[in-house]
Amino acid sequence: MPTVSHAATRDVITVLIRGWKLIVGCAVAFSLIALTFCLLQKPVYQATVTLFVTSVGNAQGPTGPYENAMGSSMLVGSYAKLAYSDTVLVPAVKAAGLNMTLGQAKSAISTQIIPETVMFTVSAKDRDPDVAKRFSNEVSHSMIDGVAALTKPTGDGPPISKLTIVTPATLNPEPASPTTLMSVTLATFCGLLAGVAAALGRERFNNKVRDARDIEKVVSARPLGHIPHDKTLRAGLTMDFGVPAIAAGAFRHLSTALSVAYTDRSPATILVTSPREGEGKSTVALNLAAAFAASGKTVVLVDADIGNPVPARRAGHGEVPGLADLIHSEVAPLPLSAMAMDSLKVIGAGRMRDKDPADLLASSACGKFFKQLTETFDYVIVDSPSLLDGPEAEAVACWADGVLLVTRRGKSKLSDCYASVAQLSDIGAEVVGVVLNDVGAPKELPAPPRAIGLVR
Repeated sequence: MPTVSHAATRDVITVLIRGWKLIVGCAVAFSLIALTFCLLQKPVYQATVTLFVTSVGNAQGPTGPYENAMGSSMLVGSYAKLAYSDTVLVPAVKAAGLNMTLGQAKSAISTQIIPETVMFTVSAKDRDPDVAKRFSNEVSHSMIDGVAALTKPTGDGPPISKLTIVTPATLNPEPASPTTLMSVTLATFCGLLAGVAAALGRERFNNKVRDARDIEKVVSARPLGHIPHDKTLRAGLTMDFGVPAIAAGAFRHLSTALSVAYTDRSPATILVTSPREGEGKSTVALNLAAAFAASGKTVVLVDADIGNPVPARRAGHGEVPGLADLIHSEVAPLPLSAMAMDSLKVIGAGRMRDKDPADLLASSACGKFFKQLTETFDYVIVDSPSLLDGPEAEAVACWADGVLLVTRRGKSKLSDCYASVAQLSDIGAEVVGVVLNDVGAPKELPAPPRAIGLVR
């Protein structure tokens, strides 16, 4: 048997491809929220004044201008911070005729040093563009007065440095906030990250089979068959193989693949089971047998699920005598029931007596019974109980040439599939393949494989 990957191990890229709707949905949702928030905000405008720092030093000689320029450059940083001081803001707020606290005034302004120059800018923001322009101008004038007062030497004489307005308050026609484009772009990126996290988190806790890639993780091989969702199959009925239908074609493909697998070992006994009940094994067994019969093979369908007989009941065959009765008493001739085609016969489960079903199916009498069937029919299809719901499937698997494991998309658990394959491996049963049941109808069915490598 090939190395079996753990059911919880999945390729990250595969997970993201599967979860693309969730990822895109999160990105769209985040961007719409950001866009809505921006549209609901009242725009804030910004006006900017550019100031030039001049140092009136006492340096003389050839290096004097250079020393004065260096002095100006060292003062730029200090003056840029001076804009946030009470000495500057209190007079500026009063001169602009604004009703705001000192904290609001500090939040409304910002300064930025222009690199490699002795200039810096003072900006003011407000929802009213005229207020922003007026306030930035008043802050600049207040800074000019403040620097003059701070740098004036004791006694008479001019200030040793001064500020000059290079560019009066200029209003940016575009709102400073909200920055709609940047906000929506950032929100979209955050949404993508959230979507990826959600997809990976969902995958971490999702244990259901969803497509062929999940099956490949379990058995290291692609599914042997894909059975599409079909109303006839959902009702537990047998497909009409004389009428073109996607589901009928899927069963023909499955029977062809099995025929190729057992070319050198015909007749063959194939056990059809599933990890748990409700995954469609009985419907698959019934229609697989019908597909073999439609191709001209002689087939018998044996209902070995004694506790929950399904195929015989759907075929209108009574439960007595059946498999259990035949093993007990070795009844002859075989109580065969024909379905719609003469080449397909059905043997019911029969009535269980005092013996445990698992012991009955594991008995040598049961082995002789199946050997007798292979002497009469090309294929013996056995519908057994589910593997993980009791020991009966293991017991009857000992008499089969191969096991066909049926899983249902969106219902079967990967952990159950892994446990089923490991369980069959432990008893030496040969898994001929896995069938993915109830999938979306494909546009076209894949061509039958030229050779099928059995899962050992």
